[in-house]
Amino acid sequence: MAIVRARISCFRCQKSVDKTDTRFFDTVAGTRRYECFPCYQKSRNGYLPHTESKDKRELYCERCKYKFMSRVPVCPYCSKDDSVIKAQVTAYDLV
Repeated sequence: MAIVRARISCFRCQKSVDKTDTRFFDTVAGTRRYECFPCYQKSRNGYLPHTESKDKRELYCERCKYKFMSRVPVCPYCSKDDSVIKAQVTAYDLV
């Protein structure tokens, strides 16, 4: 079995990195984008860590576009925590 170390460029920083050191996602246009892990960590600074708090907080899931109150930052609809942020959302953002 051969392991191919393909090099691709990160769409954010344009640096050439190994394909195994990236995460990919499909865009709305149907193309695949690759993002290196340092850029991914920088872009996740606005997201909440998966820790439970004593008080309920107002949260917002960007994936489901659902605003809710919870102690744990996990969306009740999609059961994911990767796109949950603090709810500072206006009606214009939901449209």
